Amino acid sequence: MNQVTLPEYSKMASTLRSDSLAVTPAEMHGLLAGMLCGGLDPELGTWMPILYDYTNDGAGWPHESKALAATAVSLANSQLAAGQMDFELLMPDEDESLLDRGDALSEW
Repeated sequence: MNQVTLPEYSKMASTLRSDSLAVTPAEMHGLLAGMLCGGLDPELGTWMPILYDYTNDGAGWPHESKALAATAVSLANSQLAAGQMDFELLMPDEDESLLDRGDALSEW
């Protein structure tokens, strides 16, 4: 069985940028994880309008960006529901600059 993993940070950043969305992958992932910790049920789909309001003045996201966000919320929900202590933050790769990683952590 294939294990679902978070999308690559740089690919997600490029997709969000090309779709003219003013949110970074780290900021989006942190927002979604916070909503899940606050009791949001991802199966209801109510996370999408909240994400749209926060990041795109309520307008929906293009398909590819929405699919990446759905993958991120699904994986975060699985990790949180399982009580895993190794919750994975969506961050730039370790070979990126410390400044880029620090910025992403503060956005998360």
